[in-house]
Amino acid sequence: GDRECSRAAAQLLRAWWASGTAMATMADLHALLPDWTRHTFRAVLPELLALDYVASAPGGRGKARVYHLLAAASSSPAAAVEPRIRLLPTSMMGPNVDDAKLARLAAVGETITTNLYGDTAMG
Repeated sequence: GDRECSRAAAQLLRAWWASGTAMATMADLHALLPDWTRHTFRAVLPELLALDYVASAPGGRGKARVYHLLAAASSSPAAAVEPRIRLLPTSMMGPNVDDAKLARLAAVGETITTNLYGDTAMG
């Protein structure tokens, strides 16, 4: 299909799915594949981000970047569920956005550019 990923990306997806966690830092991912170097993760993660298997917000100074697994596990490591649109958790939108602000925006039908992203369902 058009969402196929590299062998290394598929290996990381399989290990992540097997862990049963939806969020992970680079340290968490390294614990899943301890033989991988930081360079290997840095090569594979952008691929998974580009294919919408994973989402991430910048970590900031001294704060670890958190990766969110968006693809559901299936019989094929490159398969995921149909794409949909959802609101990101406010923790990924920055310090000036909270649930109350989003509720006000929804009530009046306004949008802000950082509140909607295309992604895949988590199953």
